[in-house]
Amino acid sequence: MKKMTCFVMALAMVLGFTQCKKEQANANSNEGEGNKVAITLKVNGGNNNGSRVEVYPPYVWFESGDVILVASEGRYVGQLEYGEGGFSGEITNPRQGEPLYFYFLGNKAVLNEPSYSDGYVHGCTVDISDQTDGLPVISYGTSYYSSNNSSYHATLNNMCALVRFDSNVPFGNTITINNMKNKVVVDFSSGNGGFSFEKISDGLDHTGEIKLHPSRWAILLPDEGVDGVITSTATTNAEGYLPLGFTMGPIDYDMFNDDGIGIVWDRGDTFTVSDDGQGNVKKIYFAPGNLQYKSGETYPWRFAENQWDTIGSYDESSWVDYFAWGTWTGDNPDPKIVSNYDWEAYQAWSSSLNWDAADFTKEYLLADESQRDYDWYTLSKDEWQFLLNRTGDLCVPGTANGVAGVILFPDAWTGTYYGGVVEYTAAMQEAGAVFLPKAGFYIGNVIEGAYYWSSTMGDDPYNPSAYCAVLYGNGGYLDGYSRANGCPVRLVRDAQ
Repeated sequence: MKKMTCFVMALAMVLGFTQCKKEQANANSNEGEGNKVAITLKVNGGNNNGSRVEVYPPYVWFESGDVILVASEGRYVGQLEYGEGGFSGEITNPRQGEPLYFYFLGNKAVLNEPSYSDGYVHGCTVDISDQTDGLPVISYGTSYYSSNNSSYHATLNNMCALVRFDSNVPFGNTITINNMKNKVVVDFSSGNGGFSFEKISDGLDHTGEIKLHPSRWAILLPDEGVDGVITSTATTNAEGYLPLGFTMGPIDYDMFNDDGIGIVWDRGDTFTVSDDGQGNVKKIYFAPGNLQYKSGETYPWRFAENQWDTIGSYDESSWVDYFAWGTWTGDNPDPKIVSNYDWEAYQAWSSSLNWDAADFTKEYLLADESQRDYDWYTLSKDEWQFLLNRTGDLCVPGTANGVAGVILFPDAWTGTYYGGVVEYTAAMQEAGAVFLPKAGFYIGNVIEGAYYWSSTMGDDPYNPSAYCAVLYGNGGYLDGYSRANGCPVRLVRDAQ
């Protein structure tokens, strides 16, 4: 956690939203009478411009109207407001040599009612459940009162964690996490600031909700969780995004996570390719286009620019998208196209393979840099079969840009079609639907249809075959074809 010399990371929680409006702390007390003393408080070595913190946004500033509550001898004695020269205000009945406790609570503090026994305010509460307008701050520091001083310096200690949540939900949509501690209770008469942390519940199964700021930063309170692990879920108002759960370790005061906590989201554009009925479900994303290759290029591999693009070429001097089985994998892939009558091919593919036909392994040679961070691979026979056997109209004949093919819809798709050939639209693509063109396959000549290699080799060692997905409207099947055939390949990656 990064700290400034005097004013600790607590200030970073504000994240510099200089235009946001803040509620003033409610100062309900009987402090109207007594010995009032005007004081000023300087933080960050007296830097009145604020505290610079290396987060995004990178600058944090105090704003006019920011309030620091002051307590002494277990009771509220006044508040200081930020302006030119620091925080200034009045405190009531301070005692010589006694500590002054300064609380900066993001202007979200609500002071308790005065005690009936002595008429003083002995604590406050802070609700951090809604952080969409501004991030609250939970921090405090101390100094000692002296009648000889009117100006004080203090280090405000951080009592919460600043964490950034990563997700693919579009910005501008609300993300809510639950099962977190979202209420601060401050007892001015207790030591260590008198902080305790609770979960607010509205009785409608909304316990411990925190609505994140659109920047994805959030203030989290210390929470030991179960066995030191916090398990939570998230919701969002983003249409088509289905949030899942996440876990994280215990939160402490000094936690500062610049990389963020990954929330695993199902955007509604994933495809299930296996489910053993015991909770082990595998979901994938498809590559944005068929795999293509050209020998001699700096980046000899690429995905087709559009999902419907198909070259239909076996000319190695140009880009090709027909591959003999397994030749897009291994340490030294050789995508040469051969016919199933080629004796060389028969010998090569009838022997034991020295590569894994599932893994692509050449991500670093992809032309599109944005696609190199993923582990791309080929679906197995069983995964293709599971995908094609899903219930509902999730595999239909279609056309895209005049190209015939098959449309695969993601699991969450709810659209209805009434037969016939469906036009693949931009809205379908945005929702995660995949178009697989009928690129055919090559066995000395081109055979028309939608054929896509799986990673599974045939069972007969004397018949060098592998399984190919044969797609058509309303489904498909897997069949064995000579490994020397040239077929298209559409890679996938895990949805996590």
